[in-house]
Amino acid sequence: MYDLRLYSTEPKFDYVSSKLDSIKKYIDNFKLTSSIRTFYAGQSGYFHCYPGRDDSFFITDYRRTKSKDSYLKQLVELREEERYYNCCGQGKDEEDYDRINKEETIALRKEVKQKYDKDAHYMFLINEFLTELKEKRKEYLLYAEDIKCFIEEDDEKLFQQEYEDNDYKELASQYNKRG
Repeated sequence: MYDLRLYSTEPKFDYVSSKLDSIKKYIDNFKLTSSIRTFYAGQSGYFHCYPGRDDSFFITDYRRTKSKDSYLKQLVELREEERYYNCCGQGKDEEDYDRINKEETIALRKEVKQKYDKDAHYMFLINEFLTELKEKRKEYLLYAEDIKCFIEEDDEKLFQQEYEDNDYKELASQYNKRG
């Protein structure tokens, strides 16, 4: 869970400018070549035993990335398609596996490289940041409104005071006196 108090007011200029500056630094220092290496495609398979029923062998075809960058993730279609077949036990030469498909991986990385645009990357991350600010502010206002429904007018004055971390006991005793 994140702290929504940051969104109780409009964001401070210093906070926004610092975030925009960190996005710019990230893009300026971004290495596409090393980021492309986080993309891979392949297939994995594993056996699953169901006592009293048919066993199954699951096969997953995938296109994945280890990148946390949301712009890169949306450049290409990443997916996991799972299918299975029923079987009766696992043969002694059948083993679970995970194989990287070199040709598909090369094609996937090539597709990322072709679609990458530094300016679009920068604008995407800025838009994502501003959208997150708006959404979190909206979420804060909804929570604040919900909380206000449960607080009586006299108690609201009590909660508007500034309290230190250890003053919660005093707050609780004052609140309980009103009850």
